[in-house]
Amino acid sequence: MERPQPSQLPETLTAFVEERGASLMRAAVLLTGDPQTAQDLSQDTLARMIGVWPRLRTPAAAHSYAIKTMTRLYWSQRKRHWNDEVPSEALWDGASPQEDLASAVSVRLALRRIPPGQRTALVLRYFLDLSVEDVAHAMHCSKGNVKSQCSRGIARLAELLVEPSRSDR
Repeated sequence: MERPQPSQLPETLTAFVEERGASLMRAAVLLTGDPQTAQDLSQDTLARMIGVWPRLRTPAAAHSYAIKTMTRLYWSQRKRHWNDEVPSEALWDGASPQEDLASAVSVRLALRRIPPGQRTALVLRYFLDLSVEDVAHAMHCSKGNVKSQCSRGIARLAELLVEPSRSDR
């Protein structure tokens, strides 16, 4: 099956990809912990948007669909490769100049060490700034589960981010 060329895509889909593509890619990196896997995940997400684009009525609906699709693709991939390890040295080098690189690397490494459910909830809730309801919809779970996953994820991240400073003493 041949993929449509950019000139064949509706202008609004192209605008959506230009506006939200980088954000989706960054979220995919945080979810997967690996730049190559993240690129595949974000591309698969955007490819699926081509088929449903005519039915999406608003930019908010398109963004919601993209997040939900990315989350489900990630979980599907995660189930297939549950025991695969991601090398810890595979870091995404797309940090903006304003970011404190050491902190960003520490958080990304810590995110890899928490369970996928907690990681997904944290990325969707705090990185993509989705509401609890939107995260629950994307993860196909209850709002209480989202709150629990976020709470546990934050607690675990705090433990992981404090560990290195303890070993320096």
